[in-house]
Amino acid sequence: MWHLPRAATRGEDHPLPPLAEGDYLAMLNIGGYAASMSSNHCMRGEFIERLLLPR
Repeated sequence: MWHLPRAATRGEDHPLPPLAEGDYLAMLNIGGYAASMSSNHCMRGEFIERLLLPR
């Protein structure tokens, strides 16, 4: 389980269904919390960021 800072825990009123390793999770309108702010803090490893464009 990852620790999220209190400022990043918005949306408590929208709980997620159970997630498993390998599931996809889309996070929209996250501003600075994207790849430019990523780090290997606590050995979390890198995450994949994708840009989805309409066809």
